[in-house]
Amino acid sequence: RTSLSKGESSELLDLLQNDNAHVDNVNVGRYSPTSPRGLIATRDLQPGEVIVSVPSHLAINLGTVDVTAAENAVQLLREKYRARRNRHAAYLASLPRQGELVTGETMSEEALNGLHCPELVESTRARRRHTAATYAQLAARMSQLFSGHQVEEGEFRHATALVSSRALALSSASSGHQVKFMVPLIDMANHKENSTHHVRQGLEGFELVAGEAIRGGEEIHISYGSHRNDATAMHYGFLLPDQPPALFSTDARLAMKGLDTKDQVIAARAELRALLDSLPSSVEDDLHRVQQMEASANESATSTAFESGDLLVTYTNIARKQAMLHEISLMDASLNAHDEL
Repeated sequence: RTSLSKGESSELLDLLQNDNAHVDNVNVGRYSPTSPRGLIATRDLQPGEVIVSVPSHLAINLGTVDVTAAENAVQLLREKYRARRNRHAAYLASLPRQGELVTGETMSEEALNGLHCPELVESTRARRRHTAATYAQLAARMSQLFSGHQVEEGEFRHATALVSSRALALSSASSGHQVKFMVPLIDMANHKENSTHHVRQGLEGFELVAGEAIRGGEEIHISYGSHRNDATAMHYGFLLPDQPPALFSTDARLAMKGLDTKDQVIAARAELRALLDSLPSSVEDDLHRVQQMEASANESATSTAFESGDLLVTYTNIARKQAMLHEISLMDASLNAHDEL
């Protein structure tokens, strides 16, 4: 979610603190060597206590929630290229750069073609087409909108991905309408669906509030909502550590939980098995491909597989297949139990 170095995170914290933000309760870091950077508590915190507060003027108002991420990206880039003194400059400089955030919006077409889920490919392409159309409409006004800067389509797609992955939808304190905001530091909190911590907006600014007790040294999460791995991969660029793994949205109709009879379970299992067998590679094949990509990345300064989206797509393929295999095992257990009665 963030590519800040230790020095850059300290600089951002200092700048926020000097502008009346309350940030003493957190540091930016990794909870474990394999964790993404996030917010780590510096002390014990009690339920209801404000973890972080950020004044309203430090957040970027992107507009109401009925506006698409591509349209929001125009506002984000206008802030980036504002000709006069830019109060958001430090925050904007702290955001992931192009190549550091990979989602369905920014991955290469070749990587997207490698996704073993036609429905997910098509929905992702539909969003990409909308982004391309929005960008094309800016051509005549580019210089005027961005203070003389010519924004390339790759940068525009990156800005769209930033909005999709970081913006918070909150009720405006002034109008009561749902509005998208990008809030420095608070947007570095990683996702956990059952997190009870929450963000609220008051008249003075934005607050991240503890929903339960927090121990010093713990990572502080917020919930981005209820999502499956197909959505988190394409919209946010990460996969959930699901235990047990959940079926992708396109496969959810075959979940055993919604089946009432043995015949329905048998039919759903057969369809799920046939679908799994029709995919062009197995979990083992995909894991071997991941090992090859990661070995190649370790040998070079940059990871082409990461930047192109190949690595994310391969992990997404693995996640779908593992969820299908898990569901089939549940069905087998249910059918065996039924036969024993």
